[in-house]
Amino acid sequence: EWDEPKARELEQQGLDGFLEAWYRQPLFHSIRRNQARFASLIERRRQNNIAGLALSLRLMGTGSQEPLWNQVPGIRVPWLAVVGELDVHYRKIMQDMVSVSRKGRLATISDAGHNTHFENPTAFSRALREFLVSCG
Repeated sequence: EWDEPKARELEQQGLDGFLEAWYRQPLFHSIRRNQARFASLIERRRQNNIAGLALSLRLMGTGSQEPLWNQVPGIRVPWLAVVGELDVHYRKIMQDMVSVSRKGRLATISDAGHNTHFENPTAFSRALREFLVSCG
C-alpha cells in the first residue's frame, strides 16, 4: 500500500523532490550527519532513471514481496545479516531472522543507520570480509 503511492509521487514530482522527501524519512536520519557525504550521495542518486526507480518500488519493495519467514529456518548455507546499530527497526527484524536460523549470523555496524555500507564503509567491509573468511 505504501510503495505504489511512492512510485506515483516519484513519477509526478520528479527525482529532486522525491529524493528530498525520501531521505527525510526517520529511517535515513543518520545518513545526514555528514552533509558533504550526503550531498555526494544525492548527486549520484540524481543520475537514476525515474521509470526504473518507480518500477523498483512497485516490484521490489518490501510490500510487494512474498513473506519468506517460514523458509528462513531451512536455509542450509551460511548467510550474513548486516544492520546498522542506529537502525532500530531493521536491527530487530534481523535479530529475529538470525534467531530462527542455525546458518545465519548478524553483523551490527557501529555508527551506522540503514545505509551501513555508505555510513561506515570500513566496518561494513570488515564484517563482510570476516564472514567470507569464516565460510572458508
